[in-house]
Amino acid sequence: MVHHQCKIVVPMSKEAYWKIIFSDEFDTFAAPYLKFKKIEIEHDTACTEPNILKRRVKVYPDYAIPSAMLWYLGQTEFHYIDVQQRDEAKQEIISHTIPPVHEDYLTISTRQYFEPIDDNSCTHIMEIEVSCSAWGIGTIVESAIVSGVEEGYGLLPKALEAFLASKANN
Repeated sequence: MVHHQCKIVVPMSKEAYWKIIFSDEFDTFAAPYLKFKKIEIEHDTACTEPNILKRRVKVYPDYAIPSAMLWYLGQTEFHYIDVQQRDEAKQEIISHTIPPVHEDYLTISTRQYFEPIDDNSCTHIMEIEVSCSAWGIGTIVESAIVSGVEEGYGLLPKALEAFLASKANN
């Protein structure tokens, strides 16, 4: 099992950033910047907790997958599911990723939260936990996933910058 933490400094107040991050509008806009072909968002309308927003996001990474692997996965286009819970009271996002195969061997979860620095900036912190119990390759899979998540997380500032620029032009 791997526990890893990523941090980025965001040039916005914590309150302003919280209004944007993990919103449908931002996620849809940011997808290509984060190397996703597309995302499909489905809200859990049955959630009755007033401070909780639950959603499932089908994520289609933007990289080539051999057709034989797609066949093995039972997919025509590679994707995975991210089940997210946005807690308005705690201002944190918890997610659990459902891989396309071997869910019984592979678990991926994250916790994201935000710490103010000053009136114009905050730190976005993501804690990730990856566990792969596949004998012989578990640590390789865990390291590859953490590396991929960290790479994507590093692209977030450019996506945010482009999003804010697009809002300023409208």
